[in-house]
Amino acid sequence: NLRTETYADSSRVPEIVLGTAEEDALRRDLTINALFYNINDGVVEDLTSLGLTDLREGIIRTPLQPRTTFLDDPLRALRAVRFAGKLGFKVNPDIIETCRLPEVRSALETKVSKERIGAEVDKMLRSASPLTCVNLLRDLSLFPSVFLPDEMPNMDPLEFDVEEAPKRCSAGMSKFLSTLESSKLSLPKKLLRIGLLASLLRPFGGKHVHYAQSKPSRQGTVAAHIIRHCLKLPGRDADEVTIIHVCSAKLENPSFVQNRLNLGTLVRESKVLLPTVLLLAQSQNENISAEQIQRTIIEMRLENAASLKPLLNGKEIMRLLPKLSKGPKLGE
Repeated sequence: NLRTETYADSSRVPEIVLGTAEEDALRRDLTINALFYNINDGVVEDLTSLGLTDLREGIIRTPLQPRTTFLDDPLRALRAVRFAGKLGFKVNPDIIETCRLPEVRSALETKVSKERIGAEVDKMLRSASPLTCVNLLRDLSLFPSVFLPDEMPNMDPLEFDVEEAPKRCSAGMSKFLSTLESSKLSLPKKLLRIGLLASLLRPFGGKHVHYAQSKPSRQGTVAAHIIRHCLKLPGRDADEVTIIHVCSAKLENPSFVQNRLNLGTLVRESKVLLPTVLLLAQSQNENISAEQIQRTIIEMRLENAASLKPLLNGKEIMRLLPKLSKGPKLGE
C-alpha cells in the first residue's frame, strides 16, 4: 500500500498511515529507491523528479532535505553509504554535510539498534567496494558512531588517539586488499569477508577489554568486543577475527616460520583461516611473504597439520593415568 509516515524523536519506528504516491516516494531513503513502475502504462514514474537523473548521473541523494530524512530514520545514512559503495555513485554534498552534524550522529547511536547497524556493515563488507564504504564512513564522520561506542569495559591503553582510529582502520583494509590483489593466494567470499573485518579492526587486535563484573573475571580483545557488542555480529566472527589477529602477529618474528613446531601449531590454530592469516600478516609487514610461508609449509609437509589427530586423547590419558587431575591442563 502507498503510505506516509511520522516519526517520534526517540524512535525510528514510524506511525504509518495511507498516503499518496508522491508522499510514499518522498518518505524513501534515496531518490534512486523512490522510482515506481506503472504496470498499466508500462512506464517508470519519478515522483521526486530526481530519481532518474540521479540514476543516470550516479548520484546518491535523499528525496527530502537529508537532515529530515536521516533524523526520521538515521539508518538511512548508512544505507546511503552502502549504496554509494555498491553502485560506485557519488554522494551529494548535502548528505556529507548533514552526516557530520552531531545531532545526526547522536540519532544514529540512540535510535538505531546495534543489530541493524551491524547488518548494514555486513552488507558493506559483502559489497563490490567495501573500502569505499569504509572511507565514506570515515569522511562522513560516521565511523565512531558505528564502531567506537563511548561505553567500553576497562581497556588496555591504545598506542594512538581514538580520533586516529578511522584513518588507521581504513588504511589497514586498504593494505589488505592491495596485498590480496598482488598475491597468488586467493580467498573465497566467506574468507574475504572475515579477512576484511580482521584488517579493518587490526589496530584493536592486540588490545584487551577486561570484564570485571563477570565471574570468573575474563578478558577479550577490543576487536572482538566491537564485533560482539557494537555490531552484534555472530560470535563466530569475533572468534575468527581473534584467531587471525593472534596468528598473524606471531609471524612478525622472522625466526618463527623456520621452526617446524611453531609453524605446524600455527596451521592447526588457524585451520581454514590460514590464507587470511598469511595475507593479513604480509599487509602489516612488507618483509613477510605469504606465498613464501605457504611454500615453507608445503616443504615441511605441514599443509594437513590441521586435520591430524593427536596420538592420545583426554580419555585415553585418563585411562592410562587415572590419578591425573582433570581440567584444561589435561587438554593441553
